[in-house]
Amino acid sequence: MKSILLLASLVMMPVFLTSCSKEELLSEENVAIDIKIEDLSLQEMVVELINDHREDSNLKVLDYLKAVKDVAASHTDYMIEKGEVSHEYFFTREKELKEKVNAILVGENVAYGYSTAKGVVDAWLASTKHRDNIDGDFTHIGVSAKKNAEGRVYYTLMLVKK
Repeated sequence: MKSILLLASLVMMPVFLTSCSKEELLSEENVAIDIKIEDLSLQEMVVELINDHREDSNLKVLDYLKAVKDVAASHTDYMIEKGEVSHEYFFTREKELKEKVNAILVGENVAYGYSTAKGVVDAWLASTKHRDNIDGDFTHIGVSAKKNAEGRVYYTLMLVKK
């Protein structure tokens, strides 16, 4: 069984190292070996909608930072594994971002179950605490949106001030 998984991993490596469309990522072969699938278009739309909101509110738009997105992605994987949204270990992620990108302030929003970027951003904006993060004194953003095995999307939004 381990050799089959190793072989499958080696065969799938080019899929992750090259750019592909959503349809290619959702092929039966990929789903069959239980790969967590990132939805890049959702992530990009979340960033765009948040920056549109900030611009409409006369706030500085946030710059995308891959290192911030990577920390968000780790937390999204954790939530998928647990099967629930949480802010568990936030202080670990905060410390990591302070060390990796010299963050002086870190914020986080999480969600699950929204199939559209507009849906999740609207929900965050309707919540005072989540909106306060989005409207906060931050300079950079990273977003992770991943589907679990049932197709439910989990989100982690990380905000950083450098």
